Amino acid sequence: MHNNNYERIKDMIFTTTTATKEFTFCAAHLLGGHDGKCKNLHGHNFQLTVTCKPFTEAMEVGEDGLIPFGSSEGMIIDFKDLKDMVNKYIIDKLDHSFIYDINDVNQCEIATLLTAKGMKVFPFEKRTTCEHLAKWIFAELRKELIPVCNIKLRESPTSYAEVTDLCKS
Repeated sequence: MHNNNYERIKDMIFTTTTATKEFTFCAAHLLGGHDGKCKNLHGHNFQLTVTCKPFTEAMEVGEDGLIPFGSSEGMIIDFKDLKDMVNKYIIDKLDHSFIYDINDVNQCEIATLLTAKGMKVFPFEKRTTCEHLAKWIFAELRKELIPVCNIKLRESPTSYAEVTDLCKS
């Protein structure tokens, strides 16, 4: 009886395989015009979680969506390749920097001073909220053809922003 039920619904069961890697970086920012403490310069030990799905547009894949041959056979993406790409396109730019909103005059003045002192800054086109940073990270990874389907950017143990691709590949 149980086996018959499975046979009846097996074609309705959908699964997906993903590959996830975690990263950390430290950065400072402030939220100009904010009503709370975050209007002050402060920092976070960010935790970034990057999840990838099979990305059939980028390469030849098998029926299961995994790489069908070579040293990466059976993978969505090699974890070392993912690490190298996320470090290059995201972490190396943001780690130990002052991330500032280029539309905020006060933040630009701070960035100019820090740059003159040889400190690392990262210009950002929007207010530097966790949500905006998460959306930027997602878009940057996609721009580099990394098959990301979800990122989670945690700015504290209890607070994070998440961006998810709701489209099926």
